[in-house]
Amino acid sequence: MPKINWKEYNEKLVKRGEILFSTEFIENWKRELDSMNERKRGHPYEYPNSFMQFLASIRYYCHLDYRTLEGFCRSLSRILDIPAPDHSTIHKRAPRLDFTPPAVNSEEIVIAVDSSGIKVHNRGEWMREKYRRRRGWIKIHFAVDVETKQVVAYEVTDEQVHDNKVFKDLVEKSEERAKVRRVLADKAYDSYENFEFLQSRDIDPAIPVRKGAIDILKHPRSEEARKQKDFDGWKEEKKYGLRWAVETAYSVFKRCFGEFVSARKQDYMVKEIAAKVWIYNSLRAVLC
Repeated sequence: MPKINWKEYNEKLVKRGEILFSTEFIENWKRELDSMNERKRGHPYEYPNSFMQFLASIRYYCHLDYRTLEGFCRSLSRILDIPAPDHSTIHKRAPRLDFTPPAVNSEEIVIAVDSSGIKVHNRGEWMREKYRRRRGWIKIHFAVDVETKQVVAYEVTDEQVHDNKVFKDLVEKSEERAKVRRVLADKAYDSYENFEFLQSRDIDPAIPVRKGAIDILKHPRSEEARKQKDFDGWKEEKKYGLRWAVETAYSVFKRCFGEFVSARKQDYMVKEIAAKVWIYNSLRAVLC
């Protein structure tokens, strides 16, 4: 294991704050607005998208409501001499922003896939116990690059959707970013369809097969089950321990943004998760 340069690593952690609160949007303010308003019908944009992305980052990372964010903008405008949008403008513009994940630097990647639950409110267990109200959860499904720990693909569903239902979508979206060499996943993704799908795309599966699986001659799942008779050797060969990358991503994601969404409508919940994934990847890129 290579020795960690702690001074360099500490500096990268500090650098994340510079990325989060970067004011580069000021330099391109007029140029970006001119581009956005070219051939636009109706009232022209008054604030560039990069500024709105900056405000979205502040909102979700610092857990601010829109009116508090308006006050933040007023203070910022006095310091930087820029116009301050009101809370309704931010509320309208933020969900429309493009939060496409950044480009993947590698031509070939290994991904780890898993899901986790996010609460649709932040009332706490006491309110739930006292009033017997259950608002439910949404599920976020991540495909994480095990090397960079960045999210290369994600899906947002309700709590009733099984992990297997979105497995193919996650892999296909990941393949749009880079060639997927191997997929690491737990037993929840063990199915004949998933093994057949990975074989059709020439992707190496690293999914534990449940005990008592029916042995079908020459089926990719059965072949994988035979390899797993020496499970310790199989884990070493597949480097299955790297699956912890997706668990780490969820841990960091929830510590940064909390275990709940502030949006109330499903479409806005998806947009909120998209923004948070974009922020997470941007901060994670500093450490790569």
